[in-house]
Amino acid sequence: MTGPFLVAHRTDTASRARSSVAAGARYLEVDVRLVAGQAVVTHFRPVAWAGGRWERDNARVRRRRTPSPDLPVAELLDAAGTAAVLFDPKDRDPTARVRLVAALAGLVPDPAAHVVSTRDPVDLARFADAGFRTWRTLDTARQVIAAGRAPLAADGVTVRHRALTGNSVRALHVVTDTVVGWTVNSAVRARELVAMGVDGITTDRVTTVADVL
Repeated sequence: MTGPFLVAHRTDTASRARSSVAAGARYLEVDVRLVAGQAVVTHFRPVAWAGGRWERDNARVRRRRTPSPDLPVAELLDAAGTAAVLFDPKDRDPTARVRLVAALAGLVPDPAAHVVSTRDPVDLARFADAGFRTWRTLDTARQVIAAGRAPLAADGVTVRHRALTGNSVRALHVVTDTVVGWTVNSAVRARELVAMGVDGITTDRVTTVADVL
């Protein structure tokens, strides 16, 4: 496979991690939180008004359980094999966010083999200090323009793909070598991003996008 590398989105089970790597993903993207002191892969967050008894992931709601039913990060790393993991930290509690840095660093022999992406510059700095590579998350065209005009305090950027144009990709490449577009599930859009010169594409459909690279 040539062209941009692939990031498999929401690899929240060991089987999905393995199949994504087999299909050509170089990175496995996961949301991570600390639950009862353990780093787990989860898109569920506590429902604030429910006193911690319920969790939700968009329209899905479930009762909080201990131990967590979610995939431990340690098991994800085993399933990842040679692929790198792109961690997206989701803890909202400030103390938990600090503790998550130490928890993830303690699970990987070489933090620099993996990446953390977030919008929060303080969190990015903490993970960078722990040895992880970091990508700054950008959502809008305005954020993309601003990022291309100043030194970037991260190793790369991961950008909502609709905010990217050929000109903005070129501008971002002035400040970083790594520009990733997310989340791309259309072969047509993947081809457009390849033509723009992105370095990576995040997708739920690794096989579909891999076929156009």
